[in-house]
Amino acid sequence: MSGDWAWKQADIIAEDATNAGAAFVPIILGSDKTTVSVATGQNEYYPLYASIGNVNNTVRRAHRNAVALIGFLALLKDYPEQALLACIVQGWCPRCTALNNDLDGAGGGRRTREHTEALVADFELGVLWNEYGLIGDIVEHGNAQAQVILADIDRRIAVVPPFSGLRNFHEGRGFKQWTGDDSKALMKVYLAAIVSYVPREMVRTIRAFIEFCYLVRRNVHTPSTLRQLEDTLERFYANRGIFQATGVRENFNLPRQHSLRHYRRLIWAFAAPNGICSSITESKHIEAVKDPYRHSNRFNEVGQVLVTNQRVDKLAASRVDFADRGMLEQPCLLEEYLRLHPDEDLEEEIPVTAESHRKRDQAQDDDGAVPGPTVLAYVVMAATLQTKLPRTAVALGNYIKQPRLKELIRRFLYDQLNPNSALPGLEVSLQDCPEFDERISVFFSAASTYYAPSDPSGVGGMHREHIRATPMWFGTAPRFDCAFVNYQPDLDGIQALAVVRICLFFSFKFGGIVYPCALVQWFERISEEPDEDTGMYIVRPESKRGAPVLSVLHLDSIVRAAHLIGVYGKQAVPRDVTAHNALDAYKRFYVNRYVDHHAFETIF
Repeated sequence: MSGDWAWKQADIIAEDATNAGAAFVPIILGSDKTTVSVATGQNEYYPLYASIGNVNNTVRRAHRNAVALIGFLALLKDYPEQALLACIVQGWCPRCTALNNDLDGAGGGRRTREHTEALVADFELGVLWNEYGLIGDIVEHGNAQAQVILADIDRRIAVVPPFSGLRNFHEGRGFKQWTGDDSKALMKVYLAAIVSYVPREMVRTIRAFIEFCYLVRRNVHTPSTLRQLEDTLERFYANRGIFQATGVRENFNLPRQHSLRHYRRLIWAFAAPNGICSSITESKHIEAVKDPYRHSNRFNEVGQVLVTNQRVDKLAASRVDFADRGMLEQPCLLEEYLRLHPDEDLEEEIPVTAESHRKRDQAQDDDGAVPGPTVLAYVVMAATLQTKLPRTAVALGNYIKQPRLKELIRRFLYDQLNPNSALPGLEVSLQDCPEFDERISVFFSAASTYYAPSDPSGVGGMHREHIRATPMWFGTAPRFDCAFVNYQPDLDGIQALAVVRICLFFSFKFGGIVYPCALVQWFERISEEPDEDTGMYIVRPESKRGAPVLSVLHLDSIVRAAHLIGVYGKQAVPRDVTAHNALDAYKRFYVNRYVDHHAFETIF
């Protein structure tokens, strides 16, 4: 509603005095094909969804009933079907009249219904087809996909370390069903996989395209971000010629690629498109079409699907009404018990089994959307305490093969108790540090919640991800994630942050205060500038006299999870390297700023 178009519509409404007090409510329609017959793939529908422009994008992205099914169409709205709707030949732009053999050239005007009808009325079909890209009938079309990927590129993709919410390609791209979500997930890890195997200009072209996609999806646009958008697009055009020079493409008359030129103008007119894309309608397919279809008796199924949606919408409306009336509130016995017994550690009595741990992990790895008010960021420990591990610092340090754990805890306590000390705890004499003999509680994960409206988020724009430090992940192998920690808060971007690897999450009580902590291994940047081809910073494990640099940090110093991808060089990926041990197998790593939108906006 902050775009020029909305203001112009408001001016038109204001011209009529009888509209005083009226509100402009723009309608947003979206449609996308879905298949309800999984076995045969024969039953295809084109549901039509509606929303209103007054709803905040974070609400729409949070799937809070801001998008509703209103009917079914026989048409869909991706490019091939945009060509059908615009009655144009494949290869022409549905938005403007640019020639198909020179899409980026000057002279293309806006394609309108009136212009199309005038041409159809005056010219024969052959002239319309050859000179104007218009057709008087709709013909079938197909998409030919030819992907030749070297086996080692597949291996590189397969050994990318896991990350909360990131799809793992265990066999590279070697699987049959390929979806839009798979393409977006691959985009997040693809650059590191192709380095050294393709010309640098190709890497830079793909990097510019990825950055353009991330810039477009920003929750808020300013003149500065739009200039970045233009600069990124120019870098894309400057480098893409390598595909023509190497014979991959004869030309770049690709309508989808050409459409990038229209984004800046459309953003000025309609504001940030974040929250309005085909994924919003795609996410509604299961609950609005597929599930109701499977509950029907397959006779006049469309009518039954619509009735089911009507009833679900009425139930949702009733729930909102009940919540407003306070009818869904009830006293919570556990919360009241904890209020009366604040010092009792109930978690010590909770039995933990491998099955319950696995189910909890599966439930936690969702899209990360979190309801609630907007705050900057916070990190909390997992709810489940691991009761079968040693509880003393010496025994626990020996168990996890970190014999310096007790020493590092003492140095951590020195920093906590002496915040104004001229020397940090790692540099003072150990005799000056407090003695420590308290019991330790161990956890296998922590949850970081932060403001990320461009990623899947709740109404307040909050997103949650889980940072793991577990000796056995899904019964297969250890998993010790990486994270960003506050290093120099007065600076911006990567300069304000440091990269660490979490070795252990634990907490203890000392002097009547509970300290949630993490034992971390530090990484250092190889250069103050990002890699000129990939745009990602490169880090390596920091060492001192041949030993890794370790320390204990307060949980509050952790900002969010970090995703590192090995710098593979020109060597093939060894057979014994997997996604679970890649962080131990390589000596240098890319700091993946493309893993999500928040990382892209933060790591610069």
